[in-house]
Amino acid sequence: MKKLLKLSIFLIILFSGFQLYSMPINKIGGVSLEAIKQVFFLYFLIIILFSQFLRNKRIQFNKHAFNIPLILFFCFLIFGLLYTPNYFCGLVDIFKILYVIISFLIFIKFFSTYYKIIDVFSFIDKTIKFVFCVFSVGIVINVLLGKYISSDTGGFLISGLSGRALGAMFSSILTLYFLNQYFFLKRFHYVILFGLGSVIVLFSYSRISIFSWLLSIFIICIWHRRIKFLILIFCIGLILFMSVKNYYFKEVFIGDIESIADIKGMTFLELIRSIRLSGRITLWNETITGFLHSPIWGNGTGHSNFVVKSVTGTIEQVHSDYLKILSDLGVIGLSLYLVIYLNMFKKARQIYLSDKIFFRKPYIIFLITLFQILLFSFTDNVISYGPYLLIYLFLFYVILIYWRNHQIKQRKS
Repeated sequence: MKKLLKLSIFLIILFSGFQLYSMPINKIGGVSLEAIKQVFFLYFLIIILFSQFLRNKRIQFNKHAFNIPLILFFCFLIFGLLYTPNYFCGLVDIFKILYVIISFLIFIKFFSTYYKIIDVFSFIDKTIKFVFCVFSVGIVINVLLGKYISSDTGGFLISGLSGRALGAMFSSILTLYFLNQYFFLKRFHYVILFGLGSVIVLFSYSRISIFSWLLSIFIICIWHRRIKFLILIFCIGLILFMSVKNYYFKEVFIGDIESIADIKGMTFLELIRSIRLSGRITLWNETITGFLHSPIWGNGTGHSNFVVKSVTGTIEQVHSDYLKILSDLGVIGLSLYLVIYLNMFKKARQIYLSDKIFFRKPYIIFLITLFQILLFSFTDNVISYGPYLLIYLFLFYVILIYWRNHQIKQRKS
């Protein structure tokens, strides 16, 4: 059974690197290939978890690991089906969160089953590195085939195997994981992986990914007191930016803004209005209108997706999880959603403060991932990308929790 759990962890992480949203042929009989893949994989994970229940008659949960607000939010999502205008859109959102919850429970069971915690951490680290390398090879192949063209400007860009934002956010989370690993372990191959991931993030032209990536690097370097490294990254980044600055200006701004000279003389408000939002203003206006119609408990799970698709004809996501939840589940739903992260942060900080030296590594990795997830949620679809992004937040959270258990066992022995 340990081998089955280990396989499931490997597949969850491996699955995060295979993102098929923008593949040329992505539907079978009108149903998304991505949805089919996720349904079968979720079924597999549920079978594993259920088999554990039958084997042990019960599943022991660490009180620090178990996240009650997450369960409450999931229950409210189900409740939202009672008044949703479209059950299918609502079920899609529920499915995404269920996938994250099942993965979270498997993480907990996996760490509670193995006693040699160092070997477990080594397995997780090797799996993440392997999946990122596979992901990167897929990017290189697609670039060589000439498949990466910006939908906004028609120019070249680097992305994941899906939309550029998802690929960039995925790369950002793992790249910063590699940076932390390098600072703690001093192994050069982490620098190589960090460099590779940085190129993917920078040349994705995903504004929110690059912004959160830069802020996170600054925080990490200050945390580790690596000012020289921070200056080095800044200089390399500046050189890369100067080499493709025209692409950046075209991707970031609309109109005729193609250089710094075009920005001179513009007021701050004019500059903000010139930022390319790829139609997000229309999506957000529709979502805000829905929220104002029912601000307390919202309009039902999946309402925002249904309205957005009705207006645009093709786009199904709001591109802002906070506005999405406000429209679907109102202030109550957003409060429950934010409490999930607040609860995780509170427990993580309590563990860190109990021994700042011992928990320094897992704490900063979790904290930076949480920071990125919260930033991504302002302008993108983290809930929809849960199987690719949120699973890392919960994985790093469980690692921190069981790192604490490891310390307690050491002290007792």
